[in-house]
Amino acid sequence: MESRIKRCRDREEDHDRYNDKQLARRIRNIDKKRRDYYEYYTGLKWGDKDNYDVMINTSNADIKKLAHNLALFIKDATREEEESK
Repeated sequence: MESRIKRCRDREEDHDRYNDKQLARRIRNIDKKRRDYYEYYTGLKWGDKDNYDVMINTSNADIKKLAHNLALFIKDATREEEESK
C-alpha cells in the first residue's frame, strides 16, 4: 500500500490534503468499486490469476518506464509472430 500511496501523491497535488490513512481508505474504496464492476460485467473473480495473460508487480517500478518496455516487448513479439507465418 505504501508504494500506491506514494504513486498517488506523486501524480496528483490534491492528495496532499489527505493523510496516509485517509488516502489508503480512498484507494481501498476505489479498488472495491473496480472489483465490483469487473465481477458484475465479466462474471469472473477479480484478481484471479487465471483471468490474466500477464501479471506484473508494479510496487517498486517506474510505471512509465515499465509501460514503455512492455510496449517494446509486445511490438517485438508480434513482429516475430508475423514473420513466422
